[in-house]
Amino acid sequence: MTGGALGEAPLPAILADAACMRQAQLRDLAELAWQRRSSARPLRVRTLRDARLPADAAPGIESRMVPAGGFDECLLDELRRSDAVWLTAPESGDELASLSERIEAAGCRVLGSTPQAVRTAASKSACAHRLACRGVPSVPTLRDPRPWQCGAAAPHGVVVKPDDGVGCEMQRRFDSAAQAWAWGRAALGRRAVYQPWLDGESLSLSLLCAQGRASLLGVNRQWVVEREGWLRLRAVSVNARPDADGALQRLGAAIARALPGLWGYVGVDLVLVDGAAVVLEVNPRATLSYCGLREALQLNPARLLLELPRLPDTAALRPSRSVHVELAHVAAAA
Repeated sequence: MTGGALGEAPLPAILADAACMRQAQLRDLAELAWQRRSSARPLRVRTLRDARLPADAAPGIESRMVPAGGFDECLLDELRRSDAVWLTAPESGDELASLSERIEAAGCRVLGSTPQAVRTAASKSACAHRLACRGVPSVPTLRDPRPWQCGAAAPHGVVVKPDDGVGCEMQRRFDSAAQAWAWGRAALGRRAVYQPWLDGESLSLSLLCAQGRASLLGVNRQWVVEREGWLRLRAVSVNARPDADGALQRLGAAIARALPGLWGYVGVDLVLVDGAAVVLEVNPRATLSYCGLREALQLNPARLLLELPRLPDTAALRPSRSVHVELAHVAAAA
């Protein structure tokens, strides 16, 4: 959204949210670069920036402005001079996985999940199937919801969404499976998947993953609003609740074992139903929660990323506060 890959396409409404994540990541990397400026292994941070946007303001960051149509050339040139790339991109349309493959093909290390893990996580149906087969509680995800027409399997309604959608893109809730099926076929075609609406508390997990293991950095409250059936994520309260009994840490570890290619920062959306967690989807990249993680944890999350595969001891993380992060484009629309 911010790095010039859009070419001449209009800048999207979610640009403000993408910019929030970008600034948080650059701020944390810039601090590490400053701390290591006199070390034997100094850290340089460079970034690509859409030429229509102002240059990055973070001190110590070298921005390369990308003109319309110049993304591929600029990316390849930067890969030749870089050791590693922290990539944030939507997994829909195979964007994140294909970009990861291009980076690896150039001999650069991706500070993120493998393309195979990204593709599995990107498909809500494939991810739910993988997790369920490995004993991780996940929401039933079907290509055809008509078996639920009796209502017993989906008493609170059916949600339609794109199989590879991000955020709440094109997500709509219907009272019956028949209504969901009719709208899904017309609006999304073969991209549509169907899930029962789960009546519970919407949460997300901020995980740090490596080599089939995970550390839970924070449990976040998701503020989802519904208007005429359309679902939108309005805000995230980072570190909103403790994991007192360790159940969510164990859930994160089980997800990492089921998807061993997950690496780095990973977000997991879930619903807490009668005290039991049910996974909705896995986001193999930085999410909006990252914007508040540093303040919530009182530490630099990018440092933890660069220390992988050594994971932090969850018990040693003592978060001190909750941080509320609004989605700018949703708040503006409201």
